Amino acid sequence: MGTLEILQTGTEFVLEAHNLLGRSPHCSLILSSEYVSNEHASIDWIDNGWYVRDLGTTNGTFVDGSVVQPRGQTKVRVGAVISIGESEECLKLVDPSPPCPMIVSVNDRGRDVRQMEHGTIVLPSSDNPELSVYEEKDGTWALERDGSKSTIMPGAYFSAYDNTWRLSVPQDKSSTALNRGQLLLENADITFYVSDDEETVELCIRAGHEEIWMPNRSYHYMLLTLARERMNADEDGGWLQRELIERMLKADEYTVNVWIYRTRKQFSSAGFLRPAEVVERRNGALRIGGRSFTVKPLRAPSSK
Repeated sequence: MGTLEILQTGTEFVLEAHNLLGRSPHCSLILSSEYVSNEHASIDWIDNGWYVRDLGTTNGTFVDGSVVQPRGQTKVRVGAVISIGESEECLKLVDPSPPCPMIVSVNDRGRDVRQMEHGTIVLPSSDNPELSVYEEKDGTWALERDGSKSTIMPGAYFSAYDNTWRLSVPQDKSSTALNRGQLLLENADITFYVSDDEETVELCIRAGHEEIWMPNRSYHYMLLTLARERMNADEDGGWLQRELIERMLKADEYTVNVWIYRTRKQFSSAGFLRPAEVVERRNGALRIGGRSFTVKPLRAPSSK
């Protein structure tokens, strides 16, 4: 992810695809020097690189000491120092990576950024993932909380945890590096290997030429429960109300949320694109994603 270091303080600033610098309170990065204009400069991700643009200022913008022409733009390479006006406001590009989807807090208590990891942005933390934001197959964005899912537009605001957040999504598709070798859940065959006492559930996933084994995890039994429901349902069925799952698995809402997050993380680490699809939500109900499921007995290896 693109990152600036503010040399005066040593703090870091995570870059969105578009970043406005200046003294105005609506700027992405607010600078306090009297030599800085209200809207002084912008830093943008353009054609696979970061560019600084001077917005017609009096005191100018400089990259490694060279002036950026008014209304002009200059490419910024890693290690370059951006000077804002005739002041000590200096910024160093320490990470030239492209921007990634994130949510950014909008308040007077300071900027808070939560980035996408394993295909999902979560709040308040990965240890307590009560709220999730992720991209759907059709390119729209979903917000999950309180057991339900709604659509959220890039740039839209929502309130959560005593904060107002904005969804920031790069519009330049080249900034999102998608591995063409990534796997799709819709093309996967998932086999559950289950012990006689159902205490152990292992997964074997075949997708294309890949065969992925996932050893026993506590949340695999939740997946098995959802798969059994999906196997006995029609194309649009297979949904189980979250409260029913909690009773069936003797778990509370917090535990189910953690299981869902860890399941998605596991599939993301295995190389699956859009790992949020592995557990779908709708109107307080859950369903396993994918189309092909098999349940087989897990046999312990014979001792010699």
